[in-house]
Amino acid sequence: MHELKSDRLRTRPKCRAGVMAIVNAPKKTAIASKLRPNFYLETQVLSLACSTKPRIAVKCLEEWSNGTMRLGKVVKSNSHCDYVVQVDDEMDFINAPQADDYGFGTFVKLEDEPHSGGSHRHWAIGIVYNSQLLNPAFLSSGVRLTSEPDPMFTPDQIQEVRTLLWTVLVGAVQVTPTNRTYGIQGIPRVVVPVNTQVHRMTTEEIHQFHLNQEGRSQFCYYSHLLRCGGTFSAQLTHQVLEELIQSKLFKGAEERALIVLCRELAWKNTMGAMK
Repeated sequence: MHELKSDRLRTRPKCRAGVMAIVNAPKKTAIASKLRPNFYLETQVLSLACSTKPRIAVKCLEEWSNGTMRLGKVVKSNSHCDYVVQVDDEMDFINAPQADDYGFGTFVKLEDEPHSGGSHRHWAIGIVYNSQLLNPAFLSSGVRLTSEPDPMFTPDQIQEVRTLLWTVLVGAVQVTPTNRTYGIQGIPRVVVPVNTQVHRMTTEEIHQFHLNQEGRSQFCYYSHLLRCGGTFSAQLTHQVLEELIQSKLFKGAEERALIVLCRELAWKNTMGAMK
């Protein structure tokens, strides 16, 4: 079976070079340490490389290596800064996100993939503040003539169970001519189109978003998050502050300022619950 896949890869030398360069990377690299234990992922990527989707195979491995992960796509909006994201399903994506990848308070970036060699379009930065499970089969009990279909024998079956993420937009990122990235915090002016891809942000990207153009720390979306973060806005803001403090990305006076904000918000939440 493995010999057959290797023979098929030889018919696509460019694809084989791209995929095998990643899969056969040294074990010291982050790619090998993450992919080698997951033989299923490797075989799925090789299958894509042998088929008509070699670019998708290379892209999957590159995203896995640099820490970014596609979570889903934008399907609707509730307001100018409140968007709903549909999480990718395992029947449609081999590297579909797991439940731990899109939890409460996850930072995400809304970006378009480059087409025809062009550059990608960055739209906004958001934070997951709520979630919802859609299951049309709920409360539709009745007589069933057959058991649940097996996905192995029904590959074209439409998955009706969906996971939706409510995301509040808190700004965007900008790149300077010197290739330095900084954050522009607040309500974005642009309207994010439907089907825009949503990716989970890495720790480095979150740090860059919390730096202004002068390279100093910023947390300008504090009041915006408290107003537009939904029912759990106070808990969400407190969690974001705690994670920024625990990440040790900021030092000295910047870290102390975050600690003061976090303690003040915790005190307000405690006193508000006692009233």
